[in-house]
Amino acid sequence: MNFIADFMCKDLLLIIEGDGYSHIFKETIDKDIKKEKVLEEVGYKVLRLHDEEVLNDMDNVIRELECQVEIRRNELGIPPPDPRQRGK
Repeated sequence: MNFIADFMCKDLLLIIEGDGYSHIFKETIDKDIKKEKVLEEVGYKVLRLHDEEVLNDMDNVIRELECQVEIRRNELGIPPPDPRQRGK
């Protein structure tokens, strides 16, 4: 694999992609589909967020990220972090 992800959490096998203007073109969409398929085949979950969502609806973006983190923890059997360790 030789991909660049916008954001990645290796522990959760979670990749977050921010899709901007270039992602409306067929060539970019085709590359995204191939990239996502390869990443999912090796166990990653790819979450796509449109730039407009991030810029105009951050509350829902945060909720979606929190939800996906919880889903991945459950899928992979990873316990939530100890709240006493927050900020360390």
